[in-house]
Amino acid sequence: MNRPTLFVAKVVFGVAIVLGSTSLAPNLAYHHVIHSAAAVNLLTSEEAVKAARDTRLIPQDAEIRSTRLDAARSRWVIVYAHLDTAGNFRDGTLELNDSNGDLLYFTERFNYERLFGDMMAPPFDPAEEKVSFTEAVRIAHDYAIDQSWPIEHQWKDTVIPQSEYSLRAVKRDLHAVSLDRAYKGGRYLADKFDVYVDRKTGEVMGHEVHWSKTHFIIPGDISASQAATAKYKQFQPVLDWTETNNKRLAYSLDALTGYLTESEKNNWSPKYNQNLAKKRLLALYELEMVFTPDFKGNATAKYDFVIKQDVPLFYSGVVPAIDANTGEWVDFLGSSINQPIPPASEWLVDQAVPVGKTGYKAAVIWNNELLALKNEPLIHNGSTLVPFRELLNKLNAKIGWDPEKRKVTASKDGISIELTIGSSTAYINGKARQLGTPAIIQKGHTFIPARIVLETFGAKVDWDNDSRLVLVNTDKANPKLTPLQLKQFRFQAHINWAEKQ
Repeated sequence: MNRPTLFVAKVVFGVAIVLGSTSLAPNLAYHHVIHSAAAVNLLTSEEAVKAARDTRLIPQDAEIRSTRLDAARSRWVIVYAHLDTAGNFRDGTLELNDSNGDLLYFTERFNYERLFGDMMAPPFDPAEEKVSFTEAVRIAHDYAIDQSWPIEHQWKDTVIPQSEYSLRAVKRDLHAVSLDRAYKGGRYLADKFDVYVDRKTGEVMGHEVHWSKTHFIIPGDISASQAATAKYKQFQPVLDWTETNNKRLAYSLDALTGYLTESEKNNWSPKYNQNLAKKRLLALYELEMVFTPDFKGNATAKYDFVIKQDVPLFYSGVVPAIDANTGEWVDFLGSSINQPIPPASEWLVDQAVPVGKTGYKAAVIWNNELLALKNEPLIHNGSTLVPFRELLNKLNAKIGWDPEKRKVTASKDGISIELTIGSSTAYINGKARQLGTPAIIQKGHTFIPARIVLETFGAKVDWDNDSRLVLVNTDKANPKLTPLQLKQFRFQAHINWAEKQ
């Protein structure tokens, strides 16, 4: 039965940061395995089949379905098939150099015919799913590692998302996980290992692998930080209309350059800030070392953007855009996107909101979540002041305000605190306590010292100076935030602040 070709919706922007190059020698262990026998000139089909079996990639009792010499490419092509006693069927192809017997290409399909169904079948019921896609990626990666092929085959443990369209023929009860080959942390898109995992049981139902003999080259002066700086400066959002009659003006990053002409700027006049759109759009991408093949057996590394695993793609594989007037995430047709957008990667935070360049004075992380406050915290006389009513309501404390005495009060579980605007003394259960900075009123809103008030009611309060974050924890079971998470909160806090300006 003929099946539609499966393809991966991968968007990789390409400007190589390559100045010099150093060729890396092939892995010695791999070299030894492939050349376990002396190099031999393959003159006949019998010699080619024997050499193919000697690679130990073909089951010993597999049927050789065809053998032919591709003289134009100087290689033998051997096709095999095998049905085991359990009814599992695998078929594949090996390509061997005709002059020395080297393995040049290997592909194999396992239970391939069982993986596809009716393209018009209804979607899988999420209520029946027991294994998430993230778990399926882990299962697929472990499965790939467990394969005993005597070839060098490492695979990335993160995947580039595939569009619904590209997977339309895959059975609905399967997760299709497409792993890219890895070399020294880099991603090689030309070699793939597709693994199909049952959504209910987590069982691997089949696979398809494509592997090629490749000489990987990593330029000696390749630099992730230099690439991040160059790419961040280079890329600008494209401003265009979404499809359908209900058009929306939207920012996207679907082209190498997005600089607008004067006429476009004058005619369209977007309300949402272009620089903010750029920061948010770039959060859809990782910056990774990616190997680009030259189709002569070599692949050279450069740093490129790669779509993150959890980005919600449109049916055809198009990445989300941002409404140029409202700042809302929209899809290819201009419809609102309700799925979560992954947080910014470290490379982007370091470029877009480096230490010391936050627009906000301080932000509050409450039980490991960024609080969206109507009134931003203040830094006054070196101390952090937080909005009284918003923070105390978060604690479920009973609050009060005496306008004549200009005094705020809060109480909870038998504990009370009183603060007078401008006074350096607070009263906790009637006992005086000196404040480093008094409570103040600014623009009609009361701000109070964060640490003493929140800790009075049992919260643990810390301060991250690099990201200017007040870390409030009311549950000891909460895990400690990682340095990356703190950076990601810094990025989002800056976006929240900038959108209010």
